[in-house]
Amino acid sequence: MAKPFLSVIIPVHNGSENLPLTLIDVDKHLAQEEYSYEILVVDDGSNDNTVDVVRKLSGLIKNLKLVDNPVEEGFGAAIRLGMMTAKGNWRVFMDIDNVTPITEFNKMMPHFREGFDVFVGSNGKDFMCFSEISSQQIFGLNKTAKWAFGYEFTALAKMLDLRVKYMTPIYQRRWWLIWRKPLTIFRWLWEFIKIRWRLWRKLYKPSQLW
Repeated sequence: MAKPFLSVIIPVHNGSENLPLTLIDVDKHLAQEEYSYEILVVDDGSNDNTVDVVRKLSGLIKNLKLVDNPVEEGFGAAIRLGMMTAKGNWRVFMDIDNVTPITEFNKMMPHFREGFDVFVGSNGKDFMCFSEISSQQIFGLNKTAKWAFGYEFTALAKMLDLRVKYMTPIYQRRWWLIWRKPLTIFRWLWEFIKIRWRLWRKLYKPSQLW
Protein backbone atom coordinates (compact mmCIF):
# COMPACT_ATOMS: atom_id res chain seq x y z
CA MET A 1 0.00 0.00 0.00
CA ALA A 2 1.02 3.65 -0.41
CA LYS A 3 2.53 5.46 2.53
CA PRO A 4 -0.22 5.65 5.19
CA PHE A 5 -1.15 8.83 7.01
CA LEU A 6 -1.52 7.00 10.34
CA SER A 7 0.16 3.95 11.84
CA VAL A 8 -1.49 2.40 14.90
CA ILE A 9 0.85 0.27 17.02
CA ILE A 10 -0.60 -2.16 19.55
CA PRO A 11 1.92 -4.03 21.74
CA VAL A 12 0.60 -7.39 22.92
CA HIS A 13 1.68 -10.13 25.29
CA ASN A 14 -0.78 -13.02 25.69
CA GLY A 15 -3.69 -10.89 24.56
CA SER A 16 -5.69 -13.23 22.38
CA GLU A 17 -8.90 -12.72 24.38
CA ASN A 18 -9.03 -8.92 24.24
CA LEU A 19 -7.29 -8.36 20.92
CA PRO A 20 -10.09 -9.21 18.44
CA LEU A 21 -12.60 -6.69 19.84
CA THR A 22 -9.96 -3.98 20.02
CA LEU A 23 -8.82 -4.54 16.44
CA ILE A 24 -12.37 -4.60 15.13
CA ASP A 25 -13.17 -1.37 16.99
CA VAL A 26 -10.04 0.39 15.73
CA ASP A 27 -10.66 -0.66 12.13
CA LYS A 28 -14.35 0.27 12.33
CA HIS A 29 -13.55 3.84 13.36
CA LEU A 30 -10.60 4.35 11.01
CA ALA A 31 -12.48 2.94 8.01
CA GLN A 32 -14.85 5.91 8.31
CA GLU A 33 -12.01 8.43 7.99
CA GLU A 34 -10.66 9.93 4.79
CA TYR A 35 -7.00 9.33 5.67
CA SER A 36 -5.13 6.07 5.04
CA TYR A 37 -3.91 3.90 7.91
CA GLU A 38 -2.19 0.70 8.94
CA ILE A 39 -2.56 -1.30 12.16
CA LEU A 40 0.54 -3.03 13.51
CA VAL A 41 0.18 -5.63 16.25
CA VAL A 42 3.56 -6.18 17.87
CA ASP A 43 3.60 -9.53 19.62
CA ASP A 44 5.94 -9.48 22.61
CA GLY A 45 6.80 -13.14 23.02
CA SER A 46 3.26 -14.41 23.63
CA ASN A 47 2.83 -18.08 24.54
CA ASP A 48 -0.91 -18.16 23.80
CA ASN A 49 -2.50 -18.01 20.34
CA THR A 50 -2.13 -14.24 19.87
CA VAL A 51 -0.12 -14.67 16.66
CA ASP A 52 -2.73 -17.01 15.16
CA VAL A 53 -5.52 -14.58 16.06
CA VAL A 54 -3.77 -11.73 14.23
CA ARG A 55 -3.11 -13.86 11.18
CA LYS A 56 -6.75 -14.92 10.98
CA LEU A 57 -8.03 -11.36 11.40
CA SER A 58 -5.67 -10.10 8.70
CA GLY A 59 -8.06 -11.67 6.22
CA LEU A 60 -10.85 -9.44 7.51
CA ILE A 61 -8.87 -6.30 8.31
CA LYS A 62 -6.93 -5.43 5.17
CA ASN A 63 -4.55 -2.95 6.79
CA LEU A 64 -3.59 -5.25 9.67
CA LYS A 65 0.03 -6.37 10.00
CA LEU A 66 1.78 -8.65 12.47
CA VAL A 67 5.20 -7.76 13.85
CA ASP A 68 6.31 -10.95 15.57
CA ASN A 69 8.98 -10.77 18.27
CA PRO A 70 9.31 -14.32 19.64
CA VAL A 71 11.17 -13.22 22.81
CA GLU A 72 9.37 -11.25 25.53
CA GLU A 73 11.23 -7.98 26.10
CA GLY A 74 8.56 -5.65 27.48
CA PHE A 75 6.05 -3.21 26.06
CA GLY A 76 8.60 -0.41 25.78
CA ALA A 77 10.70 -2.60 23.48
CA ALA A 78 7.59 -3.71 21.56
CA ILE A 79 6.54 -0.09 20.99
CA ARG A 80 10.03 0.75 19.76
CA LEU A 81 9.94 -2.16 17.30
CA GLY A 82 6.50 -1.07 16.09
CA MET A 83 7.63 2.52 15.60
CA MET A 84 10.69 1.37 13.67
CA THR A 85 8.52 -0.82 11.44
CA ALA A 86 5.71 1.71 10.90
CA LYS A 87 5.48 3.78 7.72
CA GLY A 88 2.91 6.42 8.69
CA ASN A 89 3.30 10.18 8.76
CA TRP A 90 1.86 9.98 12.28
CA ARG A 91 2.34 7.03 14.63
CA VAL A 92 0.17 6.17 17.62
CA PHE A 93 0.61 3.43 20.17
CA MET A 94 -2.36 2.29 22.20
CA ASP A 95 -3.24 -0.32 24.81
CA ILE A 96 -4.73 -3.68 23.89
CA ASP A 97 -7.59 -3.08 26.36
CA ASN A 98 -8.73 -0.06 24.32
CA VAL A 99 -8.77 2.08 27.47
CA THR A 100 -8.17 5.15 25.33
CA PRO A 101 -10.00 4.62 22.00
CA ILE A 102 -8.47 5.43 18.63
CA THR A 103 -10.90 8.35 18.30
CA GLU A 104 -8.49 10.22 20.61
CA PHE A 105 -6.28 10.67 17.54
CA ASN A 106 -8.91 12.82 15.84
CA LYS A 107 -8.80 15.20 18.81
CA MET A 108 -5.09 15.66 18.17
CA MET A 109 -5.35 16.43 14.47
CA PRO A 110 -6.50 20.06 14.82
CA HIS A 111 -3.21 20.78 16.60
CA PHE A 112 -0.93 19.37 13.88
CA ARG A 113 -0.54 22.73 12.18
CA GLU A 114 0.57 24.28 15.45
CA GLY A 115 3.91 22.53 15.11
CA PHE A 116 3.68 19.90 17.85
CA ASP A 117 5.80 16.79 17.40
CA VAL A 118 4.50 14.55 20.20
CA PHE A 119 1.02 14.20 21.69
CA VAL A 120 0.22 12.59 25.03
CA GLY A 121 -3.35 11.25 25.15
CA SER A 122 -5.88 11.65 27.90
CA ASN A 123 -4.80 8.46 29.67
CA GLY A 124 -1.12 9.26 29.69
CA LYS A 125 1.21 6.34 29.18
CA ASP A 126 -0.98 4.05 27.05
CA PHE A 127 -1.80 6.46 24.19
CA MET A 128 0.85 8.66 22.61
CA CYS A 129 1.24 10.02 19.09
CA PHE A 130 4.48 10.91 17.30
CA SER A 131 5.26 12.53 13.98
CA GLU A 132 7.39 10.45 11.64
CA ILE A 133 10.50 12.53 12.32
CA SER A 134 10.04 12.63 16.10
CA SER A 135 9.51 8.87 16.20
CA GLN A 136 12.79 8.36 14.34
CA GLN A 137 14.58 10.61 16.80
CA ILE A 138 13.04 9.27 20.01
CA PHE A 139 12.96 5.58 19.19
CA GLY A 140 16.49 5.67 17.86
CA LEU A 141 17.55 6.55 21.40
CA ASN A 142 15.18 5.04 23.97
CA LYS A 143 16.44 2.19 26.13
CA THR A 144 13.64 1.44 28.60
CA ALA A 145 11.92 -1.82 27.75
CA LYS A 146 9.30 -2.19 30.45
CA TRP A 147 7.91 -0.01 33.24
CA ALA A 148 8.85 3.65 32.79
CA PHE A 149 8.88 3.72 28.99
CA GLY A 150 6.24 6.45 28.77
CA TYR A 151 8.29 8.76 30.96
CA GLU A 152 11.38 8.10 28.87
CA PHE A 153 9.54 8.95 25.65
CA THR A 154 8.53 12.38 26.96
CA ALA A 155 11.92 12.97 28.60
CA LEU A 156 13.68 12.29 25.31
CA ALA A 157 11.25 14.56 23.47
CA LYS A 158 12.18 17.41 25.81
CA MET A 159 15.89 16.63 25.52
CA LEU A 160 15.58 16.83 21.73
CA ASP A 161 13.66 20.13 21.95
CA LEU A 162 10.55 18.59 20.42
CA ARG A 163 7.19 20.20 21.09
CA VAL A 164 4.93 18.07 23.30
CA LYS A 165 1.16 18.57 23.53
CA TYR A 166 -0.64 17.16 26.58
CA MET A 167 -4.28 16.59 25.72
CA THR A 168 -5.32 16.90 29.37
CA PRO A 169 -3.55 18.38 32.41
CA ILE A 170 -0.99 16.00 33.90
CA TYR A 171 -2.77 15.76 37.25
CA GLN A 172 -5.92 14.44 35.57
CA ARG A 173 -4.20 11.40 34.07
CA ARG A 174 -4.28 7.98 35.59
CA TRP A 175 -0.59 7.44 36.16
CA TRP A 176 -1.45 7.21 39.86
CA LEU A 177 -2.82 3.70 39.20
CA ILE A 178 0.72 2.29 39.23
CA TRP A 179 1.01 3.13 42.92
CA ARG A 180 -1.58 0.49 43.79
CA LYS A 181 1.03 -2.25 43.34
CA PRO A 182 4.14 -1.99 45.58
CA LEU A 183 6.36 -4.09 43.28
CA THR A 184 5.35 -1.94 40.30
CA ILE A 185 6.30 1.15 42.30
CA PHE A 186 9.79 -0.20 42.88
CA ARG A 187 10.31 -1.23 39.26
CA TRP A 188 9.01 2.07 37.90
CA LEU A 189 11.15 4.11 40.28
CA TRP A 190 14.26 2.09 39.47
CA GLU A 191 13.79 2.67 35.75
CA PHE A 192 13.01 6.33 36.42
CA ILE A 193 16.32 6.67 38.30
CA LYS A 194 18.22 5.03 35.43
CA ILE A 195 16.60 7.38 32.91
CA ARG A 196 17.47 10.45 34.99
CA TRP A 197 21.04 9.17 35.37
CA ARG A 198 21.40 8.71 31.61
CA LEU A 199 20.08 12.22 31.03
CA TRP A 200 22.43 13.68 33.65
CA ARG A 201 25.43 11.85 32.18
CA LYS A 202 24.32 12.73 28.64
CA LEU A 203 24.35 9.06 27.62
CA TYR A 204 21.57 9.54 25.06
CA LYS A 205 23.42 10.41 21.87
CA PRO A 206 21.28 11.90 19.06
CA SER A 207 23.82 10.61 16.55
CA GLN A 208 22.54 7.08 17.28
CA LEU A 209 19.42 7.58 15.15
CA TRP A 210 18.32 4.55 13.11
